[in-house]
Amino acid sequence: MGYKTSGGFESELWRVRRDLNLVGHSNSFLGSRPSGIPNHVKSFGQRSVRRSTWLSYGPAKQLRKFHRRLKYSQRRATATGDVSLGELVFIGLGLYDELGLSLRGQAEASACDEVFAELYTSVMPGLSLENLTRRIARPVKVLSRRDVEEDAEIKILSRARSRKVAFMVPGDPMVATTHVDLRLRAEKAGIRTRVIHSATVVSAAAGVTGLQSYKFGRTITVPISRENALPESVYAGLRANFECRLHSLILLEVDVESGQHVTIAQALERLLAFSAHTEDRLIRPETLTVGLARLEAPNMIVRASTASNIMRLDFGQPPYCLIFPSSLHFVEAEALQVFCEASRDLVGSTN
Repeated sequence: MGYKTSGGFESELWRVRRDLNLVGHSNSFLGSRPSGIPNHVKSFGQRSVRRSTWLSYGPAKQLRKFHRRLKYSQRRATATGDVSLGELVFIGLGLYDELGLSLRGQAEASACDEVFAELYTSVMPGLSLENLTRRIARPVKVLSRRDVEEDAEIKILSRARSRKVAFMVPGDPMVATTHVDLRLRAEKAGIRTRVIHSATVVSAAAGVTGLQSYKFGRTITVPISRENALPESVYAGLRANFECRLHSLILLEVDVESGQHVTIAQALERLLAFSAHTEDRLIRPETLTVGLARLEAPNMIVRASTASNIMRLDFGQPPYCLIFPSSLHFVEAEALQVFCEASRDLVGSTN
């Protein structure tokens, strides 16, 4: 199966052949009788009324149909010179567990020759590799940061040159810049790429709090720091958003491989300390702050209060993020009260 067609005929063909127990046999029907054909059906080189009747129904008919379509696609690709070198499909896993994988993502992963996953750009608290493998009926090989960022040519791209390869990632595939870089490298190498999108914290944070998504400014990340310092760029991003009267989504870094992460309390402590030495003092103990942990999980926590109160709450395990709302529409103010347990006085002061 050297050709990869846009319609996915080979993938469908493989599944039908699997159901017939024909996997491992030649694509041709000639020769010895495959194990999936009843005993009364003789060699395909012989004519038989019983054989013809059996082939007219059920999976065998679908198998013949896909053979015809596949051969047509192969002839067309050869005639036009559009012989694919392979394909790399980026598939988003969602936020919490393997059930966040879309039906389209599941179908694409099941149709791939190889499936890779990286789980270092974010934490999926409920993800089970065993369940994911069972769901897509394919083994999943987990790649490290080094595999993806330094050895991608050997680990991923070399295989995708002649095969259909899936690359599964937490959230939405193209939110992380490292995935954009990998896709660019694949395209430059002549490997076709596609993206199967999924839920991401950027959209989910707005949805779960009731804040309007188009009123968010630049997304900012608070990195892990041994010195407990805050980069000036983080505060500059906050200032730019507030000046434009836009909400600020703050992602808190998680290093899955080392087991380190920034907690909500640590992030607020650093923000308050930095803000105290600025003229505008954007973040104060009384500033309206929304803390979020493990979006989409059964034990998800979303709370809106003052920064000082949010610091004292126990948000459990990561991943975390923060939102600093700017001016609120009255619907947003009500949403923070109903969805995030904010007090009326607190959300009223930001209108």
